[in-house]
Amino acid sequence: MLRNTNPDRPRVHGSDHVNAGEDPVPGALIFIKSIETNSVEQVSSAAENTIQTISLPANSFNQIYIECAMRSRYEVDISNKTNNTYNIKVDGATKATFSERIIALATANADSGGRNNSHFSVITPGGQAAAVNVIVTAQMSINNANCGILCYFIRLWGINKNLRP
Repeated sequence: MLRNTNPDRPRVHGSDHVNAGEDPVPGALIFIKSIETNSVEQVSSAAENTIQTISLPANSFNQIYIECAMRSRYEVDISNKTNNTYNIKVDGATKATFSERIIALATANADSGGRNNSHFSVITPGGQAAAVNVIVTAQMSINNANCGILCYFIRLWGINKNLRP
């Protein structure tokens, strides 16, 4: 449904349906920013490490939708399982934790393991008065050079629940 717009007011958000100073359709995702390049692969670490960081600018959104895609690698003659834990943090506070397990053959010198691609997301309160960091961390349960984790992308979206009165 098209909204009446005032042709004298500039348009924002790349939409013909929204004027400057007006909110978009309630619940619509408004793109804020992203990093679309692979992070450096975190290799052989059983400690929690930052995989990707993006700055969330000051905003007036009701909520922020954060999404990221991760790849875990576990291969070449590994005979143990690995448990990987991922955290999405906003301004240092953990907003969501995700876990995955990769199982390898229990036989030494067997070519086993694999790669997992995972998509994680969380909705968190918006309305940050100043820029804050959004951080994706990862931790593996083993310390082995044949294991690694990287982030394919991280994206930030704003959500407004209501139109202004």
